[in-house]
Amino acid sequence: MKNYLKELQEFESVVSALRDPKTGCPWDLQQNLNSLTQFMSEESSEYISAVAGGKSEEIKDELGDVLLQVFLNAKVAEQEGLFTLEDVVKNIKEKMIRRHPHVFSDTKLADSEAVKENWEKIKQTEKKNTPLEKLFSIPKSLPGLLEATEIGKSVAKLNFEWPSARSILSKLHEEVAEVIEELDAVSSEDDFKTDKEAFRKMEHEIGDLLFVVSQFSRKLKINPELAVKKCNERFFQRFSHVAKKVEEAGREFNDFTSDEMENFWTEAKKIEKSKF
Repeated sequence: MKNYLKELQEFESVVSALRDPKTGCPWDLQQNLNSLTQFMSEESSEYISAVAGGKSEEIKDELGDVLLQVFLNAKVAEQEGLFTLEDVVKNIKEKMIRRHPHVFSDTKLADSEAVKENWEKIKQTEKKNTPLEKLFSIPKSLPGLLEATEIGKSVAKLNFEWPSARSILSKLHEEVAEVIEELDAVSSEDDFKTDKEAFRKMEHEIGDLLFVVSQFSRKLKINPELAVKKCNERFFQRFSHVAKKVEEAGREFNDFTSDEMENFWTEAKKIEKSKF
């Protein structure tokens, strides 16, 4: 037996103990499939953040938390008489074999793009959903940028698509102009705090802008959610340098001018670039 199989069996025993009706953990026993969705979402997001950070120990730790959610959800489902962990594993195993005929049968596919196209054809056959049904069945629980990406993928199959990423740029400029227009329509940015209509219009335009950004990312095969996570990680790293400079000066943040703070930030970016 491979070592990881032994570890998985022991881990399953740990989860079973947590859900034991008599001796289990009170918190774990209170959970059901609905209550666990929050934690599945949180752990998945934390895993994505760890990947963006690039630290293997954090990635390993967060991936373990995701695995816990898989085992715990399966155990809850088993106790509710729905399905077992074995059913989950068997189902995904058969799905992977079925959707990879170029690996497990004699089907020949030229490249990764052909593999993806064939995957979608097989998936469509399995679910028997029309492209329109697929569009309206996109999970609302997805993070906003990923939901927008999935919307773009679905409507592209309905002949509603930009021809290229470059062609989306004009729409992106249009959306930026509309944001600026709403900004120019108020006498002060503080108006967005008190004027509900101004706030609603700006929220609307920012939503449009982010939607178009997600489509631009999709056309370039870039995950917008992961891209912004990586951006956030870079921000933290750069601002750590800014905070260090402030500390070294023995002063408070508010003691520095905006130009001085910007200089610290520029230094941080130069240090970052020197590492590549």
